[in-house]
Amino acid sequence: MKINTMNKNTQKKLNTSQPPTQRNQRSTAQKKADFLKAMEKSLGIIQTACDMAKVNRGSVYRWLENDEKFLQAIRRDVRDVSCEFAESKLLQRIQGMTYEEEVVVRLGKNDFKIVKVKKYLPPDTKAIVDYLGARGGHLGYGKQKLEHSGEITTKSFQVMIENPHKKED
Repeated sequence: MKINTMNKNTQKKLNTSQPPTQRNQRSTAQKKADFLKAMEKSLGIIQTACDMAKVNRGSVYRWLENDEKFLQAIRRDVRDVSCEFAESKLLQRIQGMTYEEEVVVRLGKNDFKIVKVKKYLPPDTKAIVDYLGARGGHLGYGKQKLEHSGEITTKSFQVMIENPHKKED
């Protein structure tokens, strides 16, 4: 007769119902899901997402090569999230924005203080033009189509450049 000397807490910690390789490990599906969430947060930067999700970079490239659904999810989700982020920043520049900046102020010879200062960036004309070029094509903004009928002729000519510092014999 064998006497069980382990208490229930010790048995739970050992979790001997699973093989040693699976104890305290996430499944591949869970790692992929964690990685996809991290990719959204990192705006598509793979190494940052690997660090956040605690996933090996080599595993990610293997998944991309062997799992079409994973590849499509990366392409779709990350592209959408990073574009939305960039668009939100572009809209801030179009509208103008207020932000806080920390500035070091000297109070005396060896006395300094960090002060938060509110700053304002006015609307940016270049941001407006870029946005209209990307989103306003149906209204005539952006690339213009140029049509021409008739003949275009060119004349050829030769250009000779002389060295003014060249000494003549």
